[in-house]
Amino acid sequence: MDELDRILSEDEGLEPSLGFTERVMDAVQEERPEPIAFPWARFVPAVIAALVILVGFPMFITREALMNSPQIDYSQWLEHPLAMPLGIACAAMVGSWFVMRMSMRMAGGAR
Repeated sequence: MDELDRILSEDEGLEPSLGFTERVMDAVQEERPEPIAFPWARFVPAVIAALVILVGFPMFITREALMNSPQIDYSQWLEHPLAMPLGIACAAMVGSWFVMRMSMRMAGGAR
């Protein structure tokens, strides 16, 4: 056992052969996939739909108010059945934008 203990306790130190690190890094660089492109085809229609809703809803309420009375009563906006969901959606979008901007600023990547 003394012979085995002596062999196992010797520390010969393993070192890679010359150029091993460079060959491995070259192989990694060659096999690296292309970055995934941003899905603009899905993002743009969603933004357009959101803008249509944000512009169309006030116009719809205003047209409805104009048909009912000569004066526009903006208090009806809050009574409309779509006012609460639209307000929540707008608040969520603004909040998401704010969180994204703050995280980019903290990470130092604000461009």
